Amino acid sequence: MKAFQVSILFSTLLLGLTACQSNSYKINGTTEGLADGDTLYLTRDMQTGEPSDTIVIKDGEFSLKGETDTTALCMIYSAKRNEINAPFFLEPGTISIHLTQQPGASRVGGTDCNKEWQELNDSVMVIGKEINKIAEHVYAGNLPKEEQDKGMAQIEQLNKRFAALVVKKAEENVDNEFGYFL
Repeated sequence: MKAFQVSILFSTLLLGLTACQSNSYKINGTTEGLADGDTLYLTRDMQTGEPSDTIVIKDGEFSLKGETDTTALCMIYSAKRNEINAPFFLEPGTISIHLTQQPGASRVGGTDCNKEWQELNDSVMVIGKEINKIAEHVYAGNLPKEEQDKGMAQIEQLNKRFAALVVKKAEENVDNEFGYFL
């Protein structure tokens, strides 16, 4: 009889725990450079950019609610202003997005994957800017071969640092969805 009571108690507890889990998400966002009534698009298809949802801007803000049973890399973007966009992870929870007019400067957060994604982006953007600066110098003029080779060697080292950051972030997140993505 006692085993039966324990079994019922365990089943009730397990049912309560699974009932608390939710697949719902909410995106709360702000934007610069767009007016009331402008439209943002959400795509889950990173190949074609085909929209799966549309969101209308009001007072510089936007929001979207829905359900998802998987964590997926998505993109929110303005077709009117291509530089206003942000890749992010659609996952259960409250996702925060701040879209800016400056390419690469938009911010995401709120959920675990999006916090990790933003941290990785912040790190690799610094390296990317260094690579661009060196590449502009190397390809801008008639540099001697020795100078070109020196610049290319610097770019190669920066690419190795870039790859090492991605590997480190993947290793730190090997037990979660973000690590799986990387």
